[in-house]
Amino acid sequence: MPRVSVVIPSYNRPEFLLEAIENVQQQTYRDLEILVVDSSTDDTSERFRSPMDRVRWVHQPRQGRSAAKNLGLILAKGEFVAFMDCDDLWDPTKIQRQVELFECDSDVGFTYTNQYKQRADGTRYVRTRADRIVSGQIHDAILRKQVYLSTSTICIRKKCIELAGMFDSSLAEQEDWDFPLRLSRYFKGAGIKEPLVTKRTRGDERSDAEFSMLRIRAMRDVLKRDRKDFTIRNLLRRRAVQAGYHCSWGRTCFQAGRVADAFREFALALLNNPFRLDAVVYAGASFLGIWRHDTAYRLMRLPSALRMRCERACAKETKTSTSSLVRSDPGSVKGDAGAIRV
Repeated sequence: MPRVSVVIPSYNRPEFLLEAIENVQQQTYRDLEILVVDSSTDDTSERFRSPMDRVRWVHQPRQGRSAAKNLGLILAKGEFVAFMDCDDLWDPTKIQRQVELFECDSDVGFTYTNQYKQRADGTRYVRTRADRIVSGQIHDAILRKQVYLSTSTICIRKKCIELAGMFDSSLAEQEDWDFPLRLSRYFKGAGIKEPLVTKRTRGDERSDAEFSMLRIRAMRDVLKRDRKDFTIRNLLRRRAVQAGYHCSWGRTCFQAGRVADAFREFALALLNNPFRLDAVVYAGASFLGIWRHDTAYRLMRLPSALRMRCERACAKETKTSTSSLVRSDPGSVKGDAGAIRV
């Protein structure tokens, strides 16, 4: 029986699916199976009719990504389960390093890695700063989105779903946030700071406005359901997350010229968190209706821009003072340099 099961949901992307399967087969950790949950309506199943090494093929009528991952969880034979979107890529050592983290601490319920985000032009960047990749009790960090966990980065102990549950198939978006959020409520997480996953941008993704709207709806559903802890601290955390999403959707509306919708979203952000500077600036801009988005953005960035300008001025002044000292007494500097060389 394999120790690790890799679940790959697939829908009408045969060219990416073959690359994903080959990518998993190249993992340095060999004790694994690949479980493809295919909901395709094209000829994908015909292309992959011949048997492949360590690959099991399951067909499911299209019910969404979460339903496909849940079926994979049910059918997985491994002690650990990892998930991979068919258009993503893994570093060859990803599973090996995650299994090692599980072996080091039996209390760890899930592991995750940093990731690259690859743009349509092929360039890529690191998705999360290394200092934000944390381990232990990371529920707060996930709730506030200080760390971003996509399902392609995580690997879980299968027994954890008995307590945390499986993916919420009612969510159109944000299952990448909801599932780790529930896992982290009950189990410790372990993070790997290096990006071991490359998440590629697809050409058929939704528009920014549509995607933002779906994310906000899903976020509201998750936070309404996640009310088991009614402490003041938990309430403030939820409000901070809600404020962030209202600001995100407000900026999208503002860029699209929907000033009234933008003002409403920024006002809701301020009701949840009155101390958000970007919400204050954008709410004023949308209320007046005369500022452009780039003008509001520059105003919001003004404090940090002033701080950076002061820091550059101080650095320049320090450099000038040092140069003046060298010109006034070059012999002492030369002597010091000679002493250092000796």
